[in-house]
Amino acid sequence: MQTNELRFIEWFGYHLKSWPSSFKPKNLTVLRMYSSQIKQLWKGSMDLDNLKELDMGHSENLIETPDLSGAPNLEIIDFQNCRSLCEVHPSIKELKQLKQLSMAGTGIKHLWKGTLVVLHNLKILNLSNCNNLIETPDLTGTPNLEEINFTDCTNLREVHPSIKVLKQIQIIRIIGTGIKHLWKGTLVVLHNLKILNLSNCKNLIETPDLTRTPNLEEIDFTGCTNLCEVHPSIKVLKQIKKIMIIGTGIKQLWKGSLMVLHNLKKLHMGDSENLIETPDLSGAPNLEIIYFQNCRSLCEVHPSIKELKQLKELSMIGTGIKHLWKGTLVVLHNLKILALSYCKNLIETPDLTGTPNLEEIYFTGCTNLCEVHPSIKVLKQIKKIMIIGTGIKQLWKGSLMDFDNLKELDMGDSENLIETSDLSGAPNPEIIDFQNCRSLCEVHPSIKELKQLKELSMIGTGIKHLWKGTLVVLHNLKILNLSDCKNLIETPDLTGTPNLEEIYFIGCTNLREVHPSIKELKQLKELSMIGTGIKHLWKGTLVVLHNLKILDLTNCKNLIELPDLTGAQNLEEIYITGCTSLCEVHPSIKVLKQIQKIIIIGTGIKQLWNGSLMDLDNLKELDMGDSENLIETPDLSGAPNLEIIDFQNCRSLCEVHPSIKELKQLKELSMIGTGIKQLWNGTLVGLDNLKILDLGDCKNLIETPDLSGTPNLEEIDFIGCTNLCEVHPSIKVLKQIQKIIMAGTGIKHLWKGTSVGLDNLKILDLGDCKNLIEIPDLTGAQNLEEIYVTGCLSFCKVHPSIKVLKQIQKIIMAGTGIKQLWEGTLVVLQNLKILDLSNCKNLIEIPDLTGAQNLEEIYLTGCTSLCEDHRSMKVLKQRQKIKMVG
Repeated sequence: MQTNELRFIEWFGYHLKSWPSSFKPKNLTVLRMYSSQIKQLWKGSMDLDNLKELDMGHSENLIETPDLSGAPNLEIIDFQNCRSLCEVHPSIKELKQLKQLSMAGTGIKHLWKGTLVVLHNLKILNLSNCNNLIETPDLTGTPNLEEINFTDCTNLREVHPSIKVLKQIQIIRIIGTGIKHLWKGTLVVLHNLKILNLSNCKNLIETPDLTRTPNLEEIDFTGCTNLCEVHPSIKVLKQIKKIMIIGTGIKQLWKGSLMVLHNLKKLHMGDSENLIETPDLSGAPNLEIIYFQNCRSLCEVHPSIKELKQLKELSMIGTGIKHLWKGTLVVLHNLKILALSYCKNLIETPDLTGTPNLEEIYFTGCTNLCEVHPSIKVLKQIKKIMIIGTGIKQLWKGSLMDFDNLKELDMGDSENLIETSDLSGAPNPEIIDFQNCRSLCEVHPSIKELKQLKELSMIGTGIKHLWKGTLVVLHNLKILNLSDCKNLIETPDLTGTPNLEEIYFIGCTNLREVHPSIKELKQLKELSMIGTGIKHLWKGTLVVLHNLKILDLTNCKNLIELPDLTGAQNLEEIYITGCTSLCEVHPSIKVLKQIQKIIIIGTGIKQLWNGSLMDLDNLKELDMGDSENLIETPDLSGAPNLEIIDFQNCRSLCEVHPSIKELKQLKELSMIGTGIKQLWNGTLVGLDNLKILDLGDCKNLIETPDLSGTPNLEEIDFIGCTNLCEVHPSIKVLKQIQKIIMAGTGIKHLWKGTSVGLDNLKILDLGDCKNLIEIPDLTGAQNLEEIYVTGCLSFCKVHPSIKVLKQIQKIIMAGTGIKQLWEGTLVVLQNLKILDLSNCKNLIEIPDLTGAQNLEEIYLTGCTSLCEDHRSMKVLKQRQKIKMVG
């Protein structure tokens, strides 16, 4: 088939600027060339009688729509997101068969000028995101339009009056525009209009007259911040289902009673901060959802709200009401959700006798709420009660009648609550939360019989005991959190909670005794006793904690021994940080085959274990930092997959077990502040994965280790190793090294001769190396970005290789003994931004900076011997800061 006989073309990303002039596809019916590079589709008219669909969307170079007079049967046109498109060819006005037209996201100011002749079949017009559009087009000639969209046309100020006579229009979206009015005066005919959305029109000051839109179903004026008046015609929209007037400036929705809004299902007026009263809703008997949340000035609720028989959800969150209603309700039998959270003036929950099917109530943050109406006890369908942060002392008195459906009770932050209520009539709650009820000292014994309970939180309460004696049935309890219960002295008997998975006693500072039932919780996965006063977690051998994964005993200052963990074979993480009295680790730690992380920081132990490990193949991280009594690293031959080891600030640590040299998966090793003289003797076997080695502040270290077996090291740090005088020559062949920190050491040379391949080295810090006499040859470190030699008083000579470091950005040599930085002209230091030679007392000349044209900062303060200013200083175009004081 010849190309001119093509019927269907779909070509994503067409790369040419126009069609070939010889291409005349008379039979073409569909042309889709979205995301093309075309500037002009064709010149003049083209015979395309069969063309039905033209899609040039996302062709960002297109500047004009083509002449379409030769394509009279077009039905669909799409130029959306053609950002450069500013001109629309007038032939578009005569496409009698056109049904859909999208110019969304183009740069047009006008779609067309003057009156349209014939677009009688046009159904959908989309001009959204046309930021240059200032007026909607004359739509007189599009009598059958059903949907128009001008969303986010931010410069749109005027709506052509022809919009009022679009008899078939069903949807009008003019969202986020600059219009003040949609139309003025009375409408003639918009009988088919279903949806009107003018949300986020910040300049809109009044809703339009909707008298002649009798079939409107949805209106949305959300975010019209200057909207202060609602036209009274809103009261006669008999078909209206949804009214959204959120975040406006209106004081009243309407005055007086409604006539007939029998179809209204949803009324949302949230964030209307000037609204002072809810409207009379007696004429909207079928309302299902009402939102007045965050209407801060709203203080009065019209009594008609009590008779909305179909109401399912009512939200008055954050309003100023004192009462929702007074007296007994008649009929709210369908109400499921009542949300009155953050009603700061609310002093009592309403009488809920007439809401027998309520499922959820929310009174969170009602700080003045002190009384709960006793009708709460007869809500047989209630599933969730959220009364958080109120002033109530009791939820109810006496026992409940029938709360079989209650699943969640949250009364957290109720600081006046003194006792949990009798829950014997609510056998099925799954979640109970009394956290931060500081005055709560008594727990009703009915809590022991809640067979369906899964989560119980008493965080921060004043209880001494959760319960006394043996539990009967809490077989479904999964999570128990008694953290921050300062008065708690003993963990409860957990015999009757066999399926507990998580237990938290964090910050229970007076907790001294752990009930032995804890040893038999077969499903327990996580146990946290952080900051408690216990000496022992348990005594003797464990029976069954096969599912325990995490054990956290951090900051248990009285703990003297890590317990026998023989029965916790699947432990993955142990945390014993800050247990300052801990001196012994039970030998069972060596057989925890699933252990991945051991964190024993700041304890008094001398040894982690004796002898060799059996099998800790899963151990990834070992951190024993700040263990000041530790004298030797343990034998790690049985933990071949260790990735992170940290012994920082173990001041007494002088010996490193040779097994450390064989940890092939090791990535990070820190021995900061230890007493070691050597990290290892001889050549390494294979630490191919080691990335970071930190031996900073090891005062006894006299030589860097042989690093030939660590070919992938990226960072080494020997800062503050004051007795370190020798650097092993293997440092020169660390091809992956990015950072070398030797600041404050006693070395004279970093290396001798040329470095072989340090192409990845970015930072070299030799600051305060008082014995350093020369910067090494850096020829092999071509990608260095920063050099620090600050305070190296003996440093007098700079190796000439510094002049060819093309990537160097910072040279900091303050306080050194150099006379010259370099001799002769620089070749290429185009990336050099900062040069600091301050307090170089012997410096006699500013170097030639011709090759450092992008220098931004030069510091020469305190260079008392400096007498010459090199002429290159005058031509530093990018120079921003020069300090030459003194």
